[in-house]
Amino acid sequence: MRKQTIVIDREYGSGGREVAWILSEKLGIRFYDGELLSLASEKYGIDLGAMKDFDEKRVGSLLYFPGTMCR
Repeated sequence: MRKQTIVIDREYGSGGREVAWILSEKLGIRFYDGELLSLASEKYGIDLGAMKDFDEKRVGSLLYFPGTMCR
């Protein structure tokens, strides 16, 4: 069985969530949104609150995380 994944990057207020929902309905692909955080939290034993703190926050660089900086 072939798995399909579509990722839609969006900005707040752009309607991207609604577009993703409609697309998932038309293509018959399961729609995930905030549910993914809960699933990952359970699977990997990471605190859901900590995951929500970092969800959809831009860090500017893969080398920078708040409080630390790789040099």
